[in-house]
Amino acid sequence: MLTSRSSLAAVWFIAGGLLAPLPLHAFSGMRLEDPDKMLQKAIESQRSGNFSSAKMLCRQILDGFPHYVDARNIYARVLSYESRHKEALVQYDSALAYDKTNEDARFGKAQVLAWMERYPESLSILEPLGKGNPANVVYVMELGKVQLWSHNFSVAYANFEKAHQLDSGSVEIMRWAARAALGMERKDEAAKWYGRVLEAIPYDREAQFETTRLSFSAENELQIQFSSESFGPPLNQNHTIFTVDYYRELSSNWKPYVHVSRIRKFDVAETQAGGGIYGMLSYENSVFGQILLSPSATVIPRFDVSGEFSEVLMRRLQGTLGFRFLSFKSGQVLVLSPGAAVYVNERFWITGKLYVARTSNGESSLAFLASTAYRLSPDITMRFTGFGGDESFRATTIDEIVAFQSRGVLAGTKIRLNPRFGIDAYYQYTSRSSQSSSHFAGLTLLTYF
Repeated sequence: MLTSRSSLAAVWFIAGGLLAPLPLHAFSGMRLEDPDKMLQKAIESQRSGNFSSAKMLCRQILDGFPHYVDARNIYARVLSYESRHKEALVQYDSALAYDKTNEDARFGKAQVLAWMERYPESLSILEPLGKGNPANVVYVMELGKVQLWSHNFSVAYANFEKAHQLDSGSVEIMRWAARAALGMERKDEAAKWYGRVLEAIPYDREAQFETTRLSFSAENELQIQFSSESFGPPLNQNHTIFTVDYYRELSSNWKPYVHVSRIRKFDVAETQAGGGIYGMLSYENSVFGQILLSPSATVIPRFDVSGEFSEVLMRRLQGTLGFRFLSFKSGQVLVLSPGAAVYVNERFWITGKLYVARTSNGESSLAFLASTAYRLSPDITMRFTGFGGDESFRATTIDEIVAFQSRGVLAGTKIRLNPRFGIDAYYQYTSRSSQSSSHFAGLTLLTYF
């Protein structure tokens, strides 16, 4: 996913610094013979976001000194921040009419042309600027961005590498280099750059998402899972689940899948089929939806629909809100599941979820789950989970939701063995107050192609 050009104005505003805006009456007695001081006030107003004041001051200067190119550049920049791109171009062209070599005006015009998606014109300005100022990291970065937006990924990548040599500590250079590597489908290099971003900003949503996607994803993914749960006395039963999921990555943002499973519980075997989708609305917001059907089921749900929305709330903290509706032969259940995830660093994060269930018969249940995950390497992730309450977070029968008070722990690992294959193995122990304790183990074979 590439950041939109409209967001760059906000980036430049933040980079400008934050200074308190001055009231307009502070300039009422200022003489036009002192345009330099007026320009300084205009710059301060622009940096603080007081665009109306900045524009008024620049117009006052230009009324008396139309050849004052610096004032015209500030005026054009503010207009571009307000997405008044055509007006900004007029001002930059006027500045260049007075001083055709003015670098600020040339660079500002190139930026506005890029935001208007007039990439060839923008590049015709940026390329000479870059050649004439090979050590100017801002020019090199902007040139790389416009080349990337033009889908000239390899040339853009070379410029981001050059920019990184000039400023090795810039997280944004690393981010843009990763995006260019993705455009070239050089996933290993993209993962390397995103890893550097996470070292500097562990909670960075884009880098977190892309690192995980690059490690455990492909255009096509097939998952074959078998799990068995063994109950002790007095139940003395084995419950098994065999599942096949096929994922098709439509883009880096959307991944639909189909699901088929054969579930055997309480000496009854039933089939479930359906599908779902994972989606990224942005790097800060994601969604999940799933519908599973088993029309003639007697133990498992005949209709099972679930969904979840997640959003980055603040640095290192992500909130989630999920729901699940199940329709059984004997009634319906609605489960709400608010939760949160805290990202400690680029390798370690903690999640917690509360599950509140209510049945159509008036029964209710409550469960809590806390989990930690640690990425040993880009290809190996470990997880440890503890839970308590009713088993609504993983239930496939109505009794598990409202009748089985339980607590337990789970340990698992997901490993990418090579570019084609991976495994996901886990073990869970569950202790119940009104039913047999159980040992639950599962293995998922992952195939990428």
